[in-house]
Amino acid sequence: MNTRRLAVFNNKGGCGKSSSVINIAYFMQRSGHRVLVVDCDTQENCFLFFLTSHVQDVILPTDYANLSHTT
Repeated sequence: MNTRRLAVFNNKGGCGKSSSVINIAYFMQRSGHRVLVVDCDTQENCFLFFLTSHVQDVILPTDYANLSHTT
């Protein structure tokens, strides 16, 4: 298994970190990759975007194939 990690970091708020992560994750899963988004931001914007009504667990499913989320 060839695992790659990508981190998006900036101290400034409102610079597009969450939007970038959401779009990169979506593009990667559309390309056939399995993606796990870990949202460490206290505002949890990625978490709220991917939030589903499925069973709550440590790793949460999303409505997108091969794309999971945790917070």
